[in-house]
This record gives sequence, C-alpha cells and structure tokens, in this order.
Amino acid sequence: MRRLLVVLPHAPALLPSALKSGFASLAEGAVAALGFEQLVFVRAAQAADGVAQGTGLERFARWWLSQLRWMVPAQEQPLRAVRLAALVVRLAQQLPAAPPGTRVLAPERLWRAAQVAPDAADAALSDWLGRP
Repeated sequence: MRRLLVVLPHAPALLPSALKSGFASLAEGAVAALGFEQLVFVRAAQAADGVAQGTGLERFARWWLSQLRWMVPAQEQPLRAVRLAALVVRLAQQLPAAPPGTRVLAPERLWRAAQVAPDAADAALSDWLGRP
C-alpha cells in the first residue's frame, strides 16, 4: 500500500473552515494512520439533493431554502462531475513524483484549479503537491 487518493463530498456550509484543510473526522485520522506513503483527501463541495417529495408545504419550504445557494460564494459551489474527475485524474498522475506525505486538498484550492486551463491546473496541482 503506497498511495491512496480519497475524494470526499462535503456540504459547503457545514464544514468549519479550519477543517477544510485538515482531518474532519476520526475516520480520516485512522486512514492516515494506516501508513500510506502518499495519502490525499480531496474535499469536493457536494450538490444539494434534488428530491421533490413531501407535501406541497414541504416542497415549498425546500424550494425557499434552496434559494440560499445564491448566498454561497462561487468557490464553495460544487464542481461539475466531469471537471472534478478530470482534476482527480491529473492529481493521480502527478502523485508518484510528489514527495511522501498526507495532504488535504481544500475545496477552495480545488475550485481554483478547475477555473484555469488544463496546463495551468497541472501547474497549480504540481505546486500544491510540492513537486519540483
């Protein structure tokens, strides 16, 4: 067991900012203790459920509360699954050349990498990994 890359969704408003770039649970700490040469936790913002069940009043309340998503900063919005997958693949390709260690890729940094061209994203991820 040398490398592990874990992609974890999180609700943007529920994870305190101090935990976005560190371990958010004891389970993550336990995984880190397994002795991987390289371990990366990728925190990706989670999209809200589109479930439209319940009474008319419940659906109205859910819609009303869903309007709060406009108050969430852009860098905390979820990425499209295709873009997230592309970034994770690029990260996995760069991981073998990176120095050993346990890292947590915060959602804001992931969002910034998704906003640039693929070559610039490679450079940003390489810089974050500490590759030469």
